[in-house]
Amino acid sequence: MCATAIVAHDLPYKFVEFQKIRDLMKYLNPDFSPILRNTAKDDVDEMFKTEKEALKKELANIPSRISLTSDIWTACISEGYICLTAHYVDFNWNLKNNASANDVMQAHLKRQLVLQNWLLSEGEFFHVRCSARVLNLIVQEGLRVFGDALEKIRDNVKYVKGSEGRIKKFKECIELIGGVETSAGLSYDVSTRWNSTYLMLQSALKYRRVSVSLSFHDDNYKCVLMANIKDENTLIRDMDERMMIKFEKYWSDYSVVLALGAVLDTRIKLTSLEYMYEKVDPLTSTIKTNEIKQKLYTLFEMYRRLPQPFKLNLPSLEGNQVHTR
Repeated sequence: MCATAIVAHDLPYKFVEFQKIRDLMKYLNPDFSPILRNTAKDDVDEMFKTEKEALKKELANIPSRISLTSDIWTACISEGYICLTAHYVDFNWNLKNNASANDVMQAHLKRQLVLQNWLLSEGEFFHVRCSARVLNLIVQEGLRVFGDALEKIRDNVKYVKGSEGRIKKFKECIELIGGVETSAGLSYDVSTRWNSTYLMLQSALKYRRVSVSLSFHDDNYKCVLMANIKDENTLIRDMDERMMIKFEKYWSDYSVVLALGAVLDTRIKLTSLEYMYEKVDPLTSTIKTNEIKQKLYTLFEMYRRLPQPFKLNLPSLEGNQVHTR
């Protein structure tokens, strides 16, 4: 039980040596014998080995394929990890995942799986990037155009919020200016969340006049909000070009996977996809639609030829009669 509690709540091994914990255990069970941290570590290691073997047996017997997703985690001690999660459907048709983006890693893994003939379409759909991550990369690339201005705004926010005295002086400037909302306040941004950068800019613009006022009342403060900014049209054009490069790099392959999912979605199907392709680009709509249909037929044939681990009561399909409408 102690090992389970340590794993479930991310506790240190010395948890079992805390005096109050031992007192509690003794109160609940007078015959309780205290254990040492090394014993707790050994118990956790044994539990890990047992769970690992059980998972290996389960994965070896599942009837479906396994989808892998990766993410970057940061531990409480600031160490970085690549977390690999396996998603699969068990015999009871329950979706499972076991939490355990790296281009080098996925490329190496793909090569090994292709050699074993374990991937469909030679691994064409093996690596599907996270759409939220792609969107963040696109936005961050666009924000690089404003890099200098953003850094100055961040410095302003850090300076104002760096001490109680500066915050007080900033509030005094708000009262002096008047007509400025006082409840919102300045906000920091987080480099991995582009929406936080938007909120930081929004608050900075709201207090722009206050920042100018503060520059006159605080000799150590420099008003640098959007200083020396270039021509707006040139700036926006440069930002757009940077974002399009990122978009074309990451989104072209991913859009095919989204289209395949849309056709399989009973709420959308191929008819709606054709309509959207026609609205976006009439010149290439037919080519794109035929490409998606061909990929669906290819995937269907591959799955049809696979040996079935269990029998399903499905209607028979002759040839390529895939109902997409």
